[in-house]
Amino acid sequence: MSMKQKVFDISLFFHDETLYFDFSYCEEPIYERDIIFTPGNQFSGTTWENGIVPYEFDRNLSTKLRDSVKSAMENIESKSSVKFVRRTNQRDYIKITDCKDYFSFVGSAMHELMHALGFYHEHSRPDRDHYLTVNNLNCNYVKHEDHPNVTCNGPYDLESIMHYPLERGIKLNELNPGIMKLVSEKKITVGQREKLSKGDINALNELYPSTSSFRFLSFWT
Repeated sequence: MSMKQKVFDISLFFHDETLYFDFSYCEEPIYERDIIFTPGNQFSGTTWENGIVPYEFDRNLSTKLRDSVKSAMENIESKSSVKFVRRTNQRDYIKITDCKDYFSFVGSAMHELMHALGFYHEHSRPDRDHYLTVNNLNCNYVKHEDHPNVTCNGPYDLESIMHYPLERGIKLNELNPGIMKLVSEKKITVGQREKLSKGDINALNELYPSTSSFRFLSFWT
């Protein structure tokens, strides 16, 4: 397997628990890996108080990568009441760390920051089977069943920045290359990393209204 370089790592420190966001690519098969929330995670299902997210950069982080992450933060801030602030002594915060080699995408950074804000993958929604046919023998996509602390906000969003591309995932079986297929014949780019979709923006503003405070809730868009 020929691996390309990592983009970045994010460590999230929340109530003395450390979670890791890890985004990487490879060429054949395409492979994307990032945070998986399990029921035992304290962070799973929580939001940041008043939408304020303290962060810090690893001191070895390059200027190029800092700029990409800052651009991603500014994109999210421009569409919501969320504010990313440099950490001083806050207990709960996110830390962006460097990798030896990388290429950076603002859209990929937004995807990972949305996880840090409490969002799950769109294709893990309980209602995903109405829109996708998933080859469970050949991918790592777990469908999360209904949970009292998790809300599906709005209709299923194939254009969400939190959705994986149809062909992306962990290929577990070389004899079954298909991973996801659309149920409909709709011509649409699934898994884009260009911008927050309308559904993403609506979900952000529902999860983090202008008068938000600490809540136990997490969203799919």
